[in-house]
Amino acid sequence: MRTPEQAFYDAIERFEGVPLRNGSKLYWQTLARDVGNWVTDPAGRRIKLGTMYGVTPGALATFLNVPAHTITLDRMKAVTLDEAVQIGLANFYRGPGWDRLPWCPAIEAAVDFGWGSGPARAIAVVQRLAGAVPDGTIGPATVDAVRAWLARGGDAATEALADARVAFYRAIPAHVSNDGKFTAVWIPRANWFRPGNRVWMQHWKPLPGVAGRLETAEWPGTPVDAPPIPSPKPAPPKPEEAARAEAETQKMVQIGAVTGGAATGLAAVFQAIPGWAAGVAVIAIVAIVGFLVVRSLGRVKAAAAPVGAAPPGAA
Repeated sequence: MRTPEQAFYDAIERFEGVPLRNGSKLYWQTLARDVGNWVTDPAGRRIKLGTMYGVTPGALATFLNVPAHTITLDRMKAVTLDEAVQIGLANFYRGPGWDRLPWCPAIEAAVDFGWGSGPARAIAVVQRLAGAVPDGTIGPATVDAVRAWLARGGDAATEALADARVAFYRAIPAHVSNDGKFTAVWIPRANWFRPGNRVWMQHWKPLPGVAGRLETAEWPGTPVDAPPIPSPKPAPPKPEEAARAEAETQKMVQIGAVTGGAATGLAAVFQAIPGWAAGVAVIAIVAIVGFLVVRSLGRVKAAAAPVGAAPPGAA
């Protein structure tokens, strides 16, 4: 199943680079009006460092547990993709407490929301959608509420989160969002994390062996299982098994015939003889019937024995 680490690799490589004419991407960016690009030193001077793989100087400083003003331009540019992913996991997934919730498409979308707009804001939006107190922290009550929200329908939850995220971006004034450039980039990114995006959702719900189709079962839950294997058709019985079954049938028929004849004879005897002799007749008839049944069984067993087998009782 898709992991948080894979999600960060995909999102950073897809969204955090500026495409160049040669087909590559430029991952170090410096937007003058983006406050995340700047740090302030002890003297109050603002220093523009830019971002690398979407990692701001503040995020890098938090990850390294150092003051933000100690981050240099060279250190900022030295951030690798692998380090950016680890910063994402530490600062934006485990740190805010998303790892306490079921990892699923809705939570991946929420983590990505927090990457760009702050984890507390993303958590508060999810809390409102789930009916929890929107305090921006993930505690036991939020865990229970979000689990129940996801259980009511994973696709619906992801769709609702995308709607709320787009509404948040649209409400940002143009002068705050770098003259609208911020929303122009982030609204398509929010729409990327929708159940209808087959490119994204195929990482979560592919049908094994069927390209281009998605599993329709709701999540969160266990990973998608392979389609059930049809039960094999019953194999025809072997010759010796068929002979044995036929012998058993003959045995039952013979027993039924003997029993039926004995019952008929017993009724006639009771009508023809006095009562005192009935007991003697019953004993005699039972003995005869028993002898016939035992003899019949012996014959059936002998008939069912394989060719060349030793007769019953032989050593």
